[in-house]
Amino acid sequence: MNRWNIQSFRQTGMLHRQDNLCCQDAIASARKENIRAIALADGIGSNNNAYTGAKLAAERAAQLLTEYFHEWMEMDKSEAQMELMIRIREPLFRFCRSHGCKVKELGSTLLAAAVSERQFLLLHLGDGYLMGEYTEGWGVLSYPENGIRSNETVLTTSRPAAKYLRISRGNISDLQSICLCSDGWNGGISALEQIHNAIAVKSAENHADDVSVIMMKKQ
Repeated sequence: MNRWNIQSFRQTGMLHRQDNLCCQDAIASARKENIRAIALADGIGSNNNAYTGAKLAAERAAQLLTEYFHEWMEMDKSEAQMELMIRIREPLFRFCRSHGCKVKELGSTLLAAAVSERQFLLLHLGDGYLMGEYTEGWGVLSYPENGIRSNETVLTTSRPAAKYLRISRGNISDLQSICLCSDGWNGGISALEQIHNAIAVKSAENHADDVSVIMMKKQ
């Protein structure tokens, strides 16, 4: 059986510290039998519900990928896009009903990955990077998706989110690690050294934006 070790790091950016706001990135992990999943969501906006929305989305994605991994692997991709977004949004709508807020306050990007003994499944909505480590080195598994402006992207609360949810499926073969990182690092492969250092010492250099990462490494 493959064993996967999960490591993570989050740090509030300078802009949010100046406004006395906490880190609005959320990370989550889940496990069921031989399925492991990790997720990361970057809450958008400077309101009190940004982190809540990110946390709800990340936790829900990790749960869905572990509980229904094989179903998502076999399902038609367009059907999976629609079904996943419906289910990921469910806790967001429940929170809005119970707290009287607008769903747009809970919007976030979303990155998630799940592995079984032989297969992997990736989800990517919006910006951030999904990277993989193979025997020959690291590579980008999924690039950020931005709008016309660099600070525009697709969110869990965006009306066409299902259309833009990217789903990748494949065999693990020599895949050794999967890394999900927020856009605050300002790079993918080029930021790996500081990402590894941040995980090791639980501290990173100052960034204007929040930074977060969650990594799953085969043991």
